[in-house]
Amino acid sequence: MEIELRHLKLVQAVGELGSVSRAAAALSTTQPAATRQLRRIEDSLGSRLFERSPDGMTPTPVGEMVLARAQSVLTAVETLCADADQSSGPPSVVTIGARTGSPLIAMAECLDVTMPSTRVVLESETRMQTLVDMLGAGLLHAAAVSEFVGWEVDLPAGVERHTITVEPVFVVMARHHPLAAHDELRVADLADQRWVVEPSDMDREIDVFTEACARAGIRPHVEHTLRGAAALAFIRDGSRLGLCYPTARFDRLVTRPIADCPVRVRHLLLTGARSPLARQGARLARAIRDRLDAEARHVESYDAWLERQHPLTSVV
Repeated sequence: MEIELRHLKLVQAVGELGSVSRAAAALSTTQPAATRQLRRIEDSLGSRLFERSPDGMTPTPVGEMVLARAQSVLTAVETLCADADQSSGPPSVVTIGARTGSPLIAMAECLDVTMPSTRVVLESETRMQTLVDMLGAGLLHAAAVSEFVGWEVDLPAGVERHTITVEPVFVVMARHHPLAAHDELRVADLADQRWVVEPSDMDREIDVFTEACARAGIRPHVEHTLRGAAALAFIRDGSRLGLCYPTARFDRLVTRPIADCPVRVRHLLLTGARSPLARQGARLARAIRDRLDAEARHVESYDAWLERQHPLTSVV
């Protein structure tokens, strides 16, 4: 049996509603028919997608994977249909992506004002290159991404870029770490420290940081390559350092700037070659910039740095 869109819709409905009967009702079919269809899908894939539990139908590990893929495919098809209809008026749906919540919120709020009749679908992706690839493939209409200055992201043909802002990269550490007593760090202060940085397949953070240290004549001791909660857990124990955006705020951690900004990040707003948001690019970039500026004033270390330094937005 070939997997069709209606099969993916059934799997998605069961996953969201936790019940075959509720999924059947939502899809205007009967429970026996939905049950038979789900069994055929599982037989075709060679694995159970759901297990019955006191809380209803719970996805298996394979089911979790299929649900994620189903969401991506159904969103892409919905976007494709919207693109086909855009010549007759505003698109019924647009899809935007980013790595963190702040750019997504800023773009969504902006589009709610400028395109009130259009539904905005949000996509969060940890790898910047994946966002760029999705944009080039037409799966996203706009994306907020970041690149390290001097280590620019390769963009597909036709993708338009708008610089949002350029920021320094800060060091994050436990409050009781000895370096937390400094308002600003020198690169020399970072020698002999133990580091937790993001994996090299993320955004080349380790390459950029190693190069910056090499220019200062030191070699960083990268102890772990982790991201997210795992990385923060190692940093909170007080013996390791990490890198972060200057607007980042973490529980029981502090951030400090590095003198002369040896590592800088450029935030970009990208739109696709034939995106219905192509004309909104500059407006979306401004919306994200305004939100980042507002967030900066709530981070004590960054707000103090901005009072001492000129913004880096001239680095384009």
